[in-house]
This record gives sequence, structure tokens and C-alpha cells, in this order.
Amino acid sequence: TVLTAGLDASLGGASTFTLEGSYVLYGDDTFGETTFSPGNKATGTMRLALRGRLARGELLARYRQVFDGTIEARPVGYIRPSQAQVVLGLGFGPESASLGVSAGARYYGSIDPDADDGIELVSFLADQQVLLDLGAAPTIGLGESAELFGSFTYTVGLTEAIGGETLTGFRASGGIRTRF
Repeated sequence: TVLTAGLDASLGGASTFTLEGSYVLYGDDTFGETTFSPGNKATGTMRLALRGRLARGELLARYRQVFDGTIEARPVGYIRPSQAQVVLGLGFGPESASLGVSAGARYYGSIDPDADDGIELVSFLADQQVLLDLGAAPTIGLGESAELFGSFTYTVGLTEAIGGETLTGFRASGGIRTRF
């Protein structure tokens, strides 16, 4: 079962504000003698997009929390940790040939609110990760109804799980968008 509610508001011109929340109710699954309870999930997203003729800006914030799941007597937070994300994007140039740049941070972790001693709390905090994403996204118009776009993002880990290696990576994508 998925429950979703949202609000979209125009701020004048092409600028918008979006607020959305969802709650997902999962049932238990069984495989052999093992029962897996994935835990219910709540997600909240806020997006502010400001659009001008030659400059654009966007702020995105998202948080996801997983509740009460277990697999083989381990809390599901180890498998599906809480996530938080904040992204700030800026775009420059006319719609026919623009460049967007972005900077964002992602948090993955789990904290047991019922930890009754410091050692247990430290073991949960040891699984925290913070990642920084830096990106560029060029767009080139191909006539009246199509555009070529690309996205290039470099990721580096700022805080890794204790004993883990620093995560770094590069992601690239692209395509053609058409309008009818």
C-alpha cells in the first residue's frame, strides 16, 4: 500500500515549489524458514525551481526513513539505511544552449533510537556515510522540438563507514529529448 500527498505551487512565470510525502506499507515475505520484514518507508521531498530567461536555479531536499524491519534477527537499517539528500543546481544560457552545474550531498546511515549503551550507539554511527556529488549538465537545442543533453557527475566520499575505503566515482549519461 502506498499513500502519497503533494503540493505544487507556481511562483510566477516558470518558477515552481513542490512538496511531496509518501508512506509505503510492506508485508512480510518468507523464503524457506526465514521471514523478511522489509519495514515500512516514509519519504519527504521538497523542490524549489526558479526559472529566468538566461539563469535558472533549483534546490532539492529529500529524506527517507525505514521503520521496524528485520531480516534474520538484524534490523533492516543495516540493509536499507536512512537517506538524506540536498542538491543545489544552477543553469546558465538560453534554453537552446545551456550549461547546468550542481553540488549535492547524500547521507546514508542508521541510528538505533533504542540503543541503551554508548557502545551500541557507536556501532550504529560507524556505518554512516556522507557523499559529495559535483556535476555538469550541458544541453544543446536541435531545432524546434528536440535537444541533446548530457550529465556528468563526480562523487567522493567525505565520511565512510569505519574500516571502509573512501568511495569515489564518475557517472555519465546523455540522450535526446523530443517534444510533440
